[in-house]
Amino acid sequence: MDLLGCDRVRAKNVLYGSLYGAGPRKLASILQTRGVDTNESECRNLQDTLARTYPSLWSWRNEVAAEGAARHYLTNAFGRRRYFYGGSNDTPAMIDYLPQSNAADILWSILKPLDDFATLNGGHLTTTVHDSVLMEFPAAAPETVQGIKKIMERPFSNIAEGFFCPIELKVGANWGEMYGIG
Repeated sequence: MDLLGCDRVRAKNVLYGSLYGAGPRKLASILQTRGVDTNESECRNLQDTLARTYPSLWSWRNEVAAEGAARHYLTNAFGRRRYFYGGSNDTPAMIDYLPQSNAADILWSILKPLDDFATLNGGHLTTTVHDSVLMEFPAAAPETVQGIKKIMERPFSNIAEGFFCPIELKVGANWGEMYGIG
């Protein structure tokens, strides 16, 4: 917020909207539907500030869009390819594709090992919600918790050497009584 020199609502919408490929006109429209008095010029200035503040991020965003437009496809770290034929109309989808597809492929790669682990330990995989996994066990023994952590935090060398996704584990008798653990 301080870096962009605006309130939280503007900062959040400009950051996320920009990362999903929105331009100043679209950002102004989004903010106006949320009751924010703004215009395209202000959103352009906020995006310019974002680009100056985070040049690596902005460069990545532009490179992804340029690569997708030139090749008409992008390939994620797991080798999954998506085609784009809409030119600049596909810019938001191109920018969104790599982080979203990599996150989805990471989740897919751990579901089977998690389910197998749960079955071996008297539990079961209940559901997934976005990037969260819900599992049920008779009791949350320390070795069960560490086994889940080991599966979920395994390295993904195909993304980058030493890359892994740190997780937050919570246990409890029910959703309302869950608390975080190591």
